[in-house]
Amino acid sequence: MIYFTGDINITDTIRDFGFGVGSKIKEGYDPFLKIPKDSKDIWIGNFEGVISESSVKKGIFEKMMRIEPGYFKNGLIDFFGIANNHVMEHGPVAYNEMISQLRKICQGVFGMYDKKSITFLHDNKNIGVTGISFRIESHVQKPLYWNNPMDNEIKEEVEKLSNCDIKIAYVHWGVEYVTYPSMDQRRLAHNMIDMGYDLIIGMHPHVLQGYEIYDGKYIFYSLGNFVFNYPWLLGTYGAVVALNPVTMELKYHYVKIDNNLQPVIINEEEVPDYLQFKHLNHMIGKDMDIEKYVSNHYRALSKYRKCNRRYIAKNIFKHNISDIFNLGLDFIKRKI
Repeated sequence: MIYFTGDINITDTIRDFGFGVGSKIKEGYDPFLKIPKDSKDIWIGNFEGVISESSVKKGIFEKMMRIEPGYFKNGLIDFFGIANNHVMEHGPVAYNEMISQLRKICQGVFGMYDKKSITFLHDNKNIGVTGISFRIESHVQKPLYWNNPMDNEIKEEVEKLSNCDIKIAYVHWGVEYVTYPSMDQRRLAHNMIDMGYDLIIGMHPHVLQGYEIYDGKYIFYSLGNFVFNYPWLLGTYGAVVALNPVTMELKYHYVKIDNNLQPVIINEEEVPDYLQFKHLNHMIGKDMDIEKYVSNHYRALSKYRKCNRRYIAKNIFKHNISDIFNLGLDFIKRKI
């Protein structure tokens, strides 16, 4: 089987600097400890964050969304996709360090501008997976990962995978915290299937979104979080998609990030009704009017920010005075 996960962050963030996933990993924590793996399976995950010694940032900010090499002992993911809006957060030198480090702890990395796709043989099938980001890059002017390509560029990349039996797009896209895709996102997904992709796996919203079948091909709009410290309940549920490359049968498993910040596979009955695919799938196509969609986004963002603020306030005592001052400035700047 080939398994696909959602967002994976192994660093500390603005909300948990000094006691987040990254700090726990430095203490020997294994984020994948509770996920069973068969040696015959392949796992693919989205790596959000940076592994590097260097950073273009200063002070406490050079330590956020970054972990030094040597701490992360990857025991699950075979191929990491890095086409996302966090991998260049500490600059191009740190980005290249990260690529080098990831290659030491997995079979391959993809989604870079100079290596957009990865190909491998599994169960006698040639598999091709392309990493694409459709997010705005706010850290550098020229991202080194594949970012916002034109249709003709995507078509050219699909054609390079013509020898593959199965072509998969692993896509960073969409609007955060909304539990269904926008009209433009659906058009893009359908267009990519028309271009030749056989399966689309999406991430970035940090919450689950539904899936649909278009022209006989599956489109999973967002698998939510897989490893991430999120104070909002919606951000603690995700999914893993399992593909049998021989039969093309697809299955999914729900995951829940527990109190130890480790994902655990759970039964559907343990997932709130409004986050189950049978509900989320019905949401696809809802409020396709852009104004309604934007309005729903701001409502969801407001709920997330309230949870975020409560979490920061609850844990403020874990920071020293200078850190609190800097975090406060960032809090005001970003309105988190």
